[in-house]
Amino acid sequence: MNETHHPPANRDRAVLFLSVASSAGTPSDQGEPLGIALQRQAERRVADDFGLEISREFVEIGAPATRLSERPVLRRLLDYLAEHSEIRFTIFPGVHRFARDITHAQDLRERFHRLHVGVLLLPTGEQFEPMTETASRLAAAFGGTRR
Repeated sequence: MNETHHPPANRDRAVLFLSVASSAGTPSDQGEPLGIALQRQAERRVADDFGLEISREFVEIGAPATRLSERPVLRRLLDYLAEHSEIRFTIFPGVHRFARDITHAQDLRERFHRLHVGVLLLPTGEQFEPMTETASRLAAAFGGTRR
């Protein structure tokens, strides 16, 4: 039997947000901080688990997750989402790199909601473990605002 497998015709699209507080530490094979490489692997597993097509990556190194004014990469991500309405989700490495305080978190949640983009957060410290069960719980918790 000769079967041809095709990816789903209308896969939802996502962007990855990879972020570390410092460039110090062990570099990966690609020369970037090892944390970025590990987050990329974990976030790609989440995207695969949900059947999401990754459109772009945004990499933030050394910016505090406290105020949008101090996060130029996150501002570029929000601008990109405003221009690309086909993006349905943003995957973050965890709440610790999404926002460090409740005011910033509320502001970001509101911005993503206005853009109709769901946010998936990897639980802190779990970027090194398989994501299937965790990702399912996150999707249920966040629900992901959809267009």
